[in-house]
Amino acid sequence: MLKYLFLILIGIGLILPWQAWAFLTGPIVPCTDNCTLCDFFVMARNIIKFLSELILVLAPVFVVIGGVIILSSAGMPDRVGLGKRIITSAIIGVLIALLAWTVLGTVFNALIGGQGFPWAWNEFHCQ
Repeated sequence: MLKYLFLILIGIGLILPWQAWAFLTGPIVPCTDNCTLCDFFVMARNIIKFLSELILVLAPVFVVIGGVIILSSAGMPDRVGLGKRIITSAIIGVLIALLAWTVLGTVFNALIGGQGFPWAWNEFHCQ
C-alpha cells in the first residue's frame, strides 16, 4: 500500500510543476481557429522551450535517483552499476541537448553567410 502511495505522490510531484508552467507561460498551441503559418512557428518554439525546460528539470531528478540507487545498493555491484549508468545517461542527455542547440545556431549562421541573424535564431517575429 505504501508503495502505491509513494508512486502516486511522485506522479503528483511531477505533474503539478508542469501545470503551473502551463498556467504561467500560456498554452503551447497559440490559436484555436484561423491559425496562420506564424502560429505554427510559435507553436514549434513553445514545444522546443517546453522540452528544453523538461530536460533541465528531469536531468537532476535522474542524477538524484542514480545517487539514491548507489547509496542503497549495500555493495551489490549490479546496483552500483545501474546507478552509475543512470547518472551517466542523464549527463549525456543534457550534453546532447546543449550540443544540438549550439550546432543548430552555428549551422544557421553559416547558412546566411556568417553575418548573423538580426534576432536570435530560435525567436519568431510575426506580423
